[in-house]
Amino acid sequence: MTSSFCRELDQLMSAIQSIRHPCTRSKAEGIQPVNLQSELDNVATTSSIRDTEKEGNVLLQYKLRRPKRNTNLPDALRSPYVQRVVSLTDKRDQLEATLASCILSTTGNKWELIFDCPPGVSILRGSFETIYPELCLDAEIISAWAAVLNYEERLRAPGTPARLFCNAGMFVTTNFEGTEEHRISKFCGGMEAILAQTDNMDIRNPQMVFVTVHYNKHYILVFFNLAQYQILVIDNIKGDVPINIRYSGYVEKVINAFCSYVKNHSPAIAKKLRSTTPVSLKFSWQTMYNGVDCGIFVMRYTETFKGTSVREWNCGLSPERDIMGEVLKDQSKELCDLRIKYLSKILLSDVNSLRSKLEKEVHEYANLSEDERMENAKTAKERIEFRLNEE
Repeated sequence: MTSSFCRELDQLMSAIQSIRHPCTRSKAEGIQPVNLQSELDNVATTSSIRDTEKEGNVLLQYKLRRPKRNTNLPDALRSPYVQRVVSLTDKRDQLEATLASCILSTTGNKWELIFDCPPGVSILRGSFETIYPELCLDAEIISAWAAVLNYEERLRAPGTPARLFCNAGMFVTTNFEGTEEHRISKFCGGMEAILAQTDNMDIRNPQMVFVTVHYNKHYILVFFNLAQYQILVIDNIKGDVPINIRYSGYVEKVINAFCSYVKNHSPAIAKKLRSTTPVSLKFSWQTMYNGVDCGIFVMRYTETFKGTSVREWNCGLSPERDIMGEVLKDQSKELCDLRIKYLSKILLSDVNSLRSKLEKEVHEYANLSEDERMENAKTAKERIEFRLNEE
């Protein structure tokens, strides 16, 4: 990578990471930009893969280390030591930075499919542009994330709890407004589609099920532990109001639809879940008002939560505020970092049948003139917002 290209990426990433959440804009100690040039200096280049020095060959390093598909994994790979969780301590590599620059440049057709995973998870470029910070995440991104996590369940160690991740579109505001019969029917159809994507062809196979709920423009997670008959509500925003009041009965409707589906396969489990009182989790990294990053929080929860106690839950996120209530910079920086890393992990996952096409696009974007790339970086957010408002 040339220094000019790194400077251009610095500009984009600095713009991304310097954005403050509305509730923190008055704080002078808001998010601090990270110098991408410094980060890239720490990435192995010439000593391992000489061609990555050349602008436009940023994909080579990743391709050479990319594992081959293996549908029948040996136990050696089904291990807790296989890295599956996105690290918040590792610096972003060249590929992650270049892919973000390419996708967030808005140079492609927003109606073009760039993620496709059978059966039925097909997502347009415009949806992925909502991963730009200060934008509310499109539900389709969380659905793509669920497909990636379900695919990666193949790697879990023998004897560890099986988890199932549901699409975000299974429960949106319009579902709650319809009749109970319609809501249950739609949910059951969604569950069948999810199970068809995985090795768990029966709801009795996974011990844990994650259901993302989108209500009033806010994402929360409803967690079902089928082995311990436990129901948890996980929300990034703090709140002491009872669940039935805080979520206007939405959580109860989710539980009813889920139990109705489970009843068709295991009446005993459904009966015990219905008698369970849902509990709201409380944890140190909850926020006061941040509703913009709620989709990223849900993605992090689904990735890291294993049904343990909060004390044992290693989410990796820092607290939003100190004991005096002052906003700290670390969490906002971490959320920006996750947006870029999740974008890369989803689009470059083996589950994405359009991966090769996307790799070619990123390669071509890296070979654009410096002026073109700089101009794209300057106005990326404005153009994304304009495209989102287009019909």
